[in-house]
Amino acid sequence: MEQMKITIRTPIKTPDSSNKINEHNTCWICSSVASNKNIVYETKNFMIFDIKSSIYNIHYVITTKDHIKQTELLTVDLTELRDILSLFFKNGYRIIMNVGENAGQKEEHLHFHIFGGCKLRDLGI
Repeated sequence: MEQMKITIRTPIKTPDSSNKINEHNTCWICSSVASNKNIVYETKNFMIFDIKSSIYNIHYVITTKDHIKQTELLTVDLTELRDILSLFFKNGYRIIMNVGENAGQKEEHLHFHIFGGCKLRDLGI
């Protein structure tokens, strides 16, 4: 099976996007945002960065630039988040949000995992 490709254009960085101070230095997501490494897409309030994975051809993380907890999802601009998520709707990607320890959440920073680039297994649900 041919690998699916996604083309994400990078918008012009907003003036404050590179000046975020990582005040949550124990949070791996805040550290990733502050480092500006592996960013594939950026908006005023969100970033998508590439996580190198041995399991999936594509593993992106969509996250807020500011440290917002998963449970505070409804406090963010859902229009901006919807537009970002819609980049993945037509190409057959899996979008996952772990909320709580029982779901496997390891960090209390709002983020979504995007998996794709290959035929994904059924979750058995």
